[in-house]
Amino acid sequence: MLGLVFFAGLALLLVTTLFLTGVSFEQTEYRTVWFDNAAGLRAGDNVFVLGVRTGQVESIAPDPTATDRQRKVVVRVRLDREVRITDAYEVRIEAGSLLGGQQIEIDPGDGPNEMAPAVTLLGTRRKDPFDAIGDLVGDPQIEADLKGILSNAREMFRRINEGQGTLARLLNDETFHRVAVELLESLRRNSEAIEAGRGAVGRLIHDEAMGEELVELVSGAASAVRKIDTGNGPLGRLINDEDLGDSLANTLANVEEFSAALNSGRGPLGLLMSNEQVAEDLQTLTGELAAFSIRLNDPMAGVIGALVADRNLRDRFVAIADDFGAVAAEIRDGRGLLGRLVFDDELGEQFSRMLNQVARAIEDAREAAPIGTFFQVATGAF
Repeated sequence: MLGLVFFAGLALLLVTTLFLTGVSFEQTEYRTVWFDNAAGLRAGDNVFVLGVRTGQVESIAPDPTATDRQRKVVVRVRLDREVRITDAYEVRIEAGSLLGGQQIEIDPGDGPNEMAPAVTLLGTRRKDPFDAIGDLVGDPQIEADLKGILSNAREMFRRINEGQGTLARLLNDETFHRVAVELLESLRRNSEAIEAGRGAVGRLIHDEAMGEELVELVSGAASAVRKIDTGNGPLGRLINDEDLGDSLANTLANVEEFSAALNSGRGPLGLLMSNEQVAEDLQTLTGELAAFSIRLNDPMAGVIGALVADRNLRDRFVAIADDFGAVAAEIRDGRGLLGRLVFDDELGEQFSRMLNQVARAIEDAREAAPIGTFFQVATGAF
């Protein structure tokens, strides 16, 4: 009796699991969805609304009279609660897990218009990973690409086996392998030095003071870049000021024209650079100036050399200059005849009247000269 009761309980649990799992005591709602392909969906599969299990698939039936490819299969689902589905909905069949099985995912959307329960919805299906892989393998272009990749890989391994290329040398050439090992060892030592804080990079990573200096340097560079962007300073004006840029361009054009003129030998400087005769004349002139400078320092070579190099003559010349200075001072003070002539107004007027009288006397003598000549002739005749 105990065994019969036990097995009867197991049977009742099995029946409940198979037939009463979808039983719900809440208000149910039925929806009809069209699909182009059921993709292995079966009655009893779960229905999710925004990731929440909300119902099951009631029935699946193909529609042989459908002319639209997207309406080949009619699926009726039961929702355990009322769901507001708008015109922005999305219904799709997707894989329940990697082990198999399908389910329906419903996104009600947030559109302004609500879809009545009697309206048939249009669904899509999402390919599972295996279907995607099948499509990937079945694509002729992808198949050709895979064949090319495999062919290139085969060619690469053939070249490696034959010792061609860097990787083959690394695998087969002991010298190259030793160099690679030494390089890795050097990198390891450098990493250890950096980790220990040695060297510039190590100090930059571990030395806080150097890090702060670097931060200040970067901040200064950022400040300089901001000033340049805002047009402050000569470089900022050069980058942002179009007028200054045009002026610089004109200056560069003038410099280029000047350089072309020099290269073509135009102008004195161009002649100096391109004409050998002018260069020789300039060299001769420079030599003569040097000789003239030597003669200036030679007291026996002319008056100027004596003035420059002969101390006695220079002292005499200075004394003469002092005497002229003293005479000029006397004249400026109004002393002496010349000083009085220059600064004494009364004497100046007298001198002016005297000059006028002399001028009139000379004029009278010039006018009386013909009469005197006549008398002299007449007297000489008698």
